[in-house]
Amino acid sequence: MQVLKRIIFAVVFAIGILFRTSVYAEDQNNFEAKFTFTINVTSTRNNTTLFKLAATGTFYIDYGDGSTGTINSTSTSQQTISHKYSSTGTKTVKLGGLATGYSTGTEESDASINFADMTTITSISGSLGRIFPTLSNGSQPLFKVTFADCTNLAGTIPEELFDGVTGTPRAEMFRSLFYNDTKLTGSIPAGLFSGISGNQQTNLFRTTFYNCSGLSSFIPPELFAGINTSPTVSTAFQNVFQNSGLVTSCPSGYKKYTTGFESSFNNKVSCEPDVTCSTGYAAYGTECYRTCSFGSKFMVSTGLSYDIFGESEPSSNPKMHIKLGNTECFVFSKPGASSGFNFKHTDGQTYHLVGAN
Repeated sequence: MQVLKRIIFAVVFAIGILFRTSVYAEDQNNFEAKFTFTINVTSTRNNTTLFKLAATGTFYIDYGDGSTGTINSTSTSQQTISHKYSSTGTKTVKLGGLATGYSTGTEESDASINFADMTTITSISGSLGRIFPTLSNGSQPLFKVTFADCTNLAGTIPEELFDGVTGTPRAEMFRSLFYNDTKLTGSIPAGLFSGISGNQQTNLFRTTFYNCSGLSSFIPPELFAGINTSPTVSTAFQNVFQNSGLVTSCPSGYKKYTTGFESSFNNKVSCEPDVTCSTGYAAYGTECYRTCSFGSKFMVSTGLSYDIFGESEPSSNPKMHIKLGNTECFVFSKPGASSGFNFKHTDGQTYHLVGAN
C-alpha cells in the first residue's frame, strides 16, 4: 500500500510540474506571438511610438531588432509604448501576453490598444483578441479607432483579428476601427466579428470601414449575424461603409442578401450565391446538400441531450455535420434564418440546421 501511495504521489507531483511549466512557459524571452505588425522606422535619434495601451496585464514584445521586453501594466489609463531603434527600415514587431482589465470609458484614449494616426505601420497579422479577449467577468475590450488613419496600413484584414472576443458588445466597441485606411485591400473577412452577439449598442460599428476605398467585393452575409436587428440604435451602424470600395450591386452568380441593417450601409450590399436546390437539399455557398429535421429533439427549450459533433469537411470548407443515431445532416451557417436550430460549435461559430423544427 505504501508503495502504491508513493507511486500516486509521484504521478501527481509530475503532473503538477508539467502544469506549472505550461503556465509559466511564457516570458519575455519565450512567448507566443499572438499579433504581429510591421513598421517603417525612419529615425534613430528618437523613440519610435509602437502603440498606446489602456489595459492591465502582462504583455511581451519582440521589437524586431533582436531585443525583447515585458510590459507590466497595472493601470487602465493610456500609456505610450515606444522603442529606440539603432537602425532605420522595416521592423517586424511581435506582441504576446494577456490583458486582465480594461478601461470602462468610451473615449479614444480608452481603447485597449491603439495604433491610430500611426503612418509608420504597414501591415498586421494574427489576433488582437487573443491578447485582449473578453474576460471571464464579461468585461469587453475596446477597439475604438484602433487602426484609424493608419494611412500606410496595407494588405488584407486578418479574419482571426478578434478571436477570443465574444458575447454582448459594448458601446463604441469597433467605432472607426479602420477609419480612412485607404490602402487596405481585399474583401472583409466574413468571420471578423463572429464572436459577438446580442443587442445593438451606441456607435458600435459607426464609421468602422469609413473611406476604406481599397476594399473590394460585397458585405459578407455573416459579418453582423450575431447582432440583433431590433431594438435598433440609430448610431450603431452609422456610415459603417461610407466611401468604402465595396460594391453597390451583387456580381453575376450572386443575389442580394438582406441583413436587416441595410438602411445604414450607404447603398453597399450583402450578397450570397444565387443557387437553386431541389427539394430536400439546401445551398451552402455554391453547392447543394441534403437537409433533415429531428423535430423537437433539437429544440433548446426541451433540455434534451443530442449528439453533435463536427469537423470541417474538407478542412478548407467550413461545412459542418451533426449525427443522431445513424442519421447525418449537414449544418449550414445561415445568418438571419427565421426557422430551424442554431447551435454553437466548439470552433466558436454559430451554425443553423436547415429544415429543423
